[in-house]
Amino acid sequence: MVNVARHKTAIARHQLSTPFQMLARHGFLDGEHSILDYGCGRGDDIAILQKAELPVRGWDPHFAPDTDLSELADVVNLGFVVNVIEDSHEREEALRRSFSLCRRCLSVSVMIAGRAQTEGMRSYSDGHITKRGTFQKYFTQAEFVQFVKKVLGQEPVPVAPGVVFVFRDELAEQRFFRNRHRREPRLAELLSIVSPLTVKRARSRETLTQQYFEVLQGLWKVAIELGRLPAEDELFSDIREPVVKELGGVRRASALARRAFGLKEFHESESARIEDLTVYFALEAFNRRSRYRELPIELQRDIKAFFGAYKNAAEAGKELLFSLGNPETIHKACQVAASQNLGHLEDDHSLQFHSALLERLPAPLRVYAGCAERLFGDIRAADLVKIHIGSGKLTLLYFDDFEGKPLPGMVERVKIKLRELDVDFFDYTRQNSLPLLYLKSRYMAPDQPGYDEQRTFDESLKSLGVFDFSSYGPDQDTFWRTLDELRLEIRGFNLSRLN
Repeated sequence: MVNVARHKTAIARHQLSTPFQMLARHGFLDGEHSILDYGCGRGDDIAILQKAELPVRGWDPHFAPDTDLSELADVVNLGFVVNVIEDSHEREEALRRSFSLCRRCLSVSVMIAGRAQTEGMRSYSDGHITKRGTFQKYFTQAEFVQFVKKVLGQEPVPVAPGVVFVFRDELAEQRFFRNRHRREPRLAELLSIVSPLTVKRARSRETLTQQYFEVLQGLWKVAIELGRLPAEDELFSDIREPVVKELGGVRRASALARRAFGLKEFHESESARIEDLTVYFALEAFNRRSRYRELPIELQRDIKAFFGAYKNAAEAGKELLFSLGNPETIHKACQVAASQNLGHLEDDHSLQFHSALLERLPAPLRVYAGCAERLFGDIRAADLVKIHIGSGKLTLLYFDDFEGKPLPGMVERVKIKLRELDVDFFDYTRQNSLPLLYLKSRYMAPDQPGYDEQRTFDESLKSLGVFDFSSYGPDQDTFWRTLDELRLEIRGFNLSRLN
């Protein structure tokens, strides 16, 4: 019998742990949700959240055993707990107990196989005993998702490698998926500085527009954000009251705003929202989730405005999803993305792009990537994403200081295999030298920060005419040796002559 020192697995933190970072990214650390850190260890996450004045408390059998658990929390975090419990039955009980304590969402995280070193550990039960006498079980991503699903009888949602959300509140889950693949609205900057367009209509209408300019401006910003006319309760009170009491309601006020500000940005937003929702319903069809009887009221309004009926929205999503079964659909979408400077098309077999460009891609590629997210988690944490056109795979690439270096080195590659529902991790940090990323600007959009500087550097490198940048380009040793022979060095984002 091994005496496992579970409390020794608690580590000191100086920044939020990964699961709490995911909760923050998806809007659960907004101050409106109460939080319980179940298995909080030394409480460093709690200390950080308390400094932000968030309603958080923690329980831990060793460090905080006296915390009152009689009150439910909106959000419960079970962070890196089940992987340090050597008894499988107790592991399952910890998962069930933490889920029973949440009202809306449970975050569960574990250590993932392929991202951890097991040298020097000895096998024990279904995991390993570390040199410190602690236990660690390393899950594969697929094994972890299946474990949570089996124990809780709920479909977990991967949000990062080794991190899943499990929703108790169906409306909260619907809102999560709707917002996950929604683009940021492109609000017209001129709305804050431009005067109303000249209105060659009745004098009374022009006077109303001038008198209520700020009210109409606020109304129209909300309309552009939604892509449809807002309901009264979707307006802030300082906008809602004059719209209802003095301008005759949303429709009449919107008619004035439409004449004052024009329809260009509104129609752009309307088209974007229809595409966003089609992507959402395509991914709902992929995940085969139960259709809820009640949808969030804002989603009901979207469906009515953009599709007329729920059935039409679901059919549009299924049609988009099923279109991905034809590789030509993916190929054409990749060609469109490349033509719009949203990534680099490599020999018509893959599109590689900066992860920040994901929501700007054509809808089929967003669904393709969204399917990968349902298996792996949020892919935006990667630097580059590669969509493989014919093989049903998507690769994530992580680099050492991608933004700060003209030639960042690759530290990790993750291959998501959609057909096999599996994930492979490849760690490059143990190699003598990291594979370099050449011509980084190819994968960026011209309006991204740092693009011009990177493009200038890439052009100067290509102009040397001594490197073959096809495929992955030269290895590090060959590259640096060649630069030395040419009496050249890299200073920041400049290629300079050695003195």
